Amino acid sequence: MHTKTKIFLIIIILLSLNLAFGENYNKAVNDISEAEELLNIAKNYLQTNFGMIVSGKINLQVVSAGKLDELYHGIYRGSEIGLYQQNFEGHHIYIMQGLSRDKCLSTIAHEYTHAWQNENCPFNQDIRLKEGFARWIEVKILRLDGAYQLALDIERSLDPVYGYGLKILIKIEESQGERAVINYIKTALAP
Repeated sequence: MHTKTKIFLIIIILLSLNLAFGENYNKAVNDISEAEELLNIAKNYLQTNFGMIVSGKINLQVVSAGKLDELYHGIYRGSEIGLYQQNFEGHHIYIMQGLSRDKCLSTIAHEYTHAWQNENCPFNQDIRLKEGFARWIEVKILRLDGAYQLALDIERSLDPVYGYGLKILIKIEESQGERAVINYIKTALAP
């Protein structure tokens, strides 16, 4: 895709964001219709800019923090704001209710990225690469959305899983470009 075409699509997305949200741009997201609009924005951005398409059905739900704790039992339990799971019915994305619009958009993009990874990346890929790539996507969509401080906060993360993987991908991007990050994540098993 040509650079001019990408710029045009980004402008269209930004204009649609402004028309769709207006003065309520950063109000809390509490219902599924608002979350579905953000999922569509994330899907369009990821497809247009990175060719990331999920072919399986996406089931998006906005849930309470308590419900997320019921669904997730890993080491980040109690601090999660989104969750991805996959089963015979398709891909399931759970987003905590009450997130700001920017945080909800980036979290949906993060979890959607896991659905894409499930279809396109090695099953036994190192968790640091899986989470680092999902964070890399968050940074990209937050910058597009104008949420530069949130993007910077993610980039500065020292988390041994999320932050470590992100830093590896940023180095690849700086030396070889965005396309190299996508190509790398499709085949790499470990950092």
